[in-house]
Amino acid sequence: MYLVAPVRRAPKATATPMRPAWISRSRIAPALAAIAATAILVGCGGSSGSGTASSTGSGSGGSASTSGGSTSTTAVHHAKPVGPPPQKESLADAAKRIASTVASGDCAKINALDVKTPKNASQQKLQKSCAKLKKRLAKKPSKMQSFKGLAGVFDYAGKRRHSTAVLLRTSDGLYHYAFTSRFVNGPTVGTPFAPKYNEVAKTAFNALKTKNCDAFLKVAYVVTGPASKGRQKVCPRFSKNIVAKTVEKTPSATPKLIGGNRYFAFYGVNGKTYLTMVLARQSPSQRPPGTKPGKLVVPKGAPEYAYVDAFPTNEKQKKSK
Repeated sequence: MYLVAPVRRAPKATATPMRPAWISRSRIAPALAAIAATAILVGCGGSSGSGTASSTGSGSGGSASTSGGSTSTTAVHHAKPVGPPPQKESLADAAKRIASTVASGDCAKINALDVKTPKNASQQKLQKSCAKLKKRLAKKPSKMQSFKGLAGVFDYAGKRRHSTAVLLRTSDGLYHYAFTSRFVNGPTVGTPFAPKYNEVAKTAFNALKTKNCDAFLKVAYVVTGPASKGRQKVCPRFSKNIVAKTVEKTPSATPKLIGGNRYFAFYGVNGKTYLTMVLARQSPSQRPPGTKPGKLVVPKGAPEYAYVDAFPTNEKQKKSK
């Protein structure tokens, strides 16, 4: 039985706190050891091995680091998804606006139709861009198809062959021209969607996210476009791809189907910048008749359904002062 010590006045702030006489040194050591062991167990049990913090810690937005026996938590803030671009016109209205703009002959306005309007380009390049757009968009589409108002295609029927223009809605709420595909042998509008696109979109996205160029080339569109230039041209710049940059800022971003048909498919990636991924079919059977030898050839082993490119189509607008 221990005696209860008489009540004492609180010591001054500068005084060393007194330890009750009944707590011996022999009991302090085991107690401290037990506390240290508990701390170690809690530290080990706070992670599931996936690299993210548990619900009792700082969550997925924080990381713990230990230095000199102390633990500190630093919050990591990820950008919020911006969402898809606003809609200010239908695809039919876009066709009328594009036709009117091309007919005006104003190259500044015509170049603005392109989803990738060249910035700080020379006057010579702007003139070439304007001439190409006039040629590709001057005709009236024979058919058109919209996919949830975020993407669309114009089919053009020629005397000898068909072609299809791909359009994407961007941050101004309007459709813009992305590219023209001549690798079609008939109308694309109304053809059934090919479910195989879903697997290709996932594979391409993961390859881009992890910056794995070899994996990317296995699902890349190689008839025309960026990947047609080959590994030596594609891979050195692959680490700077826009999908990887977007996911680094918004890890929650994943591709979600917008829509498509047998020849084209569109997926949205909702990050700090909203991306529209475009996929297309490249089958030898759709090679247009009368094409010159060596042109529009599908290399052996190339996938039938493939990734073409990702376009930034919406981002947070800066507030005007």
